Amino acid sequence: MPTWAIAGVCLVIIVISIALEKLLHKLGEGYEPLISVEGLHQLHILLFFLAFLHVLYSAITMLLGRLKGCFSRQFFKSVSKADYLTLRNGFITSCVVGIIRGFFAVKC
Repeated sequence: MPTWAIAGVCLVIIVISIALEKLLHKLGEGYEPLISVEGLHQLHILLFFLAFLHVLYSAITMLLGRLKGCFSRQFFKSVSKADYLTLRNGFITSCVVGIIRGFFAVKC
């Protein structure tokens, strides 16, 4: 899910909660509010802190993804396919066939 979609959902939830608080405040004149002004302030600090951490985590994830792409490219894009197949066949011929011959060799 894109970051902007999550931010949009959070914004809608915050707007609805503020609207409900205002409505409950008007309906309940003379009653104690559900949350104090200090509590609301602390809630806002928490939400902004969580939003900051979310953005920071997303940026770090994107940075690590790009670094991984650059790091992987040196192993997969540096040798042409023909050179890779030549090296692979040479390895198989010299190592694997030599091991098989040695395994089946009859020692006197």
